[in-house]
Amino acid sequence: MLFPEVELSTLSFSNLFSAPNARADVAADARPSVRLVSNWSRHAVEVRANATLDAHRRFPSEDNRAYALEARGKLDVSRRTNVQVRAEHEVEQESRSTPDGRGAGARANVTTDRVEATLNHKFNRLSLQLRGSLTDRAFADTVDETGAVDENSTRDYRDLRQVARATWEFKPTLFVFGEVELDQRDYARRDADGIDRSSDGERIRAGLGFGQSGSFLRGEASVGYGSQRPVDRTLAAVSGLVLDSNVSWRPTRLTAIGFNASTDFGETTLEGSGGVLSRSFGVEVRHAFRPDLTGIAGITTARSRYAGSRLRETETDLEARFEYLLAREAVLFGRYTHTVFDSNETASDYTADEVRVGIRLRR
Repeated sequence: MLFPEVELSTLSFSNLFSAPNARADVAADARPSVRLVSNWSRHAVEVRANATLDAHRRFPSEDNRAYALEARGKLDVSRRTNVQVRAEHEVEQESRSTPDGRGAGARANVTTDRVEATLNHKFNRLSLQLRGSLTDRAFADTVDETGAVDENSTRDYRDLRQVARATWEFKPTLFVFGEVELDQRDYARRDADGIDRSSDGERIRAGLGFGQSGSFLRGEASVGYGSQRPVDRTLAAVSGLVLDSNVSWRPTRLTAIGFNASTDFGETTLEGSGGVLSRSFGVEVRHAFRPDLTGIAGITTARSRYAGSRLRETETDLEARFEYLLAREAVLFGRYTHTVFDSNETASDYTADEVRVGIRLRR
């Protein structure tokens, strides 16, 4: 079965570069996508492709020419066992919201290749899962306003992960789980100062899940501890509490409240820092005012702590959205986002507003 879709919109930015000195702009945006999905009784295959194409009026340096290709497959070995595989290739421009992409200047093209395999086996109430993934991320060189080339190959790295997870099911809408994850990151080249930013890490999580079929609660939440230790001992290790959540609560048939949290041990080029620990927490309320009109409002706060540095950053996003069903195959949508960024680094704070209005056509 083939599912094509295209999203066409116009955007307005009050602070396009996410910088203290705000510069405004407007843009036109097109996001085509297509999904090809099997409908077999056993096994499954899905192929996806999408792109982001936009044009800014004042600052063409911010134009996106991004695309992603993804293929998934599931092999049902038996009634209790299946193997899932996924492969992805993505090319995008570095976001201004990232620590290394913030502010004016050329943005690097980022190429990501990822392969992942998962083995699931269910004994009875006990389920075991083994996952492994390999991610290769490459940053293209950029050219500044003077014509000088900024080399980014020292940021290229390969990430290898292994995960083991055990789940005990009390009923389809209630289960507990424990998970152990190992992470090895290997940088292709050393920094200009000779530092090797390769690292090894672990994550341990325990959580509670509610499945995806409950009338009131869906999703799962977990808590644990993680660390990422650089190979070069002159860099400080990143460690801390791990909180992850993707839970939806439906107090009424027309209203859903989502509770989201995520923890990430990210990379950075900050001198003396072995990485950044980022945690985000969010609440989103979705309400259907009418069968054809849905409103969404939410708030998300992300806090980043750089190991080996006093640098601390907090970003808060307030968002309001609506979706209006014009017809079965057409949706009118709008979104307003207000961002407040605070940092203990001098002259780094900023605010930004973004407005997006468009139409989504699908089959």
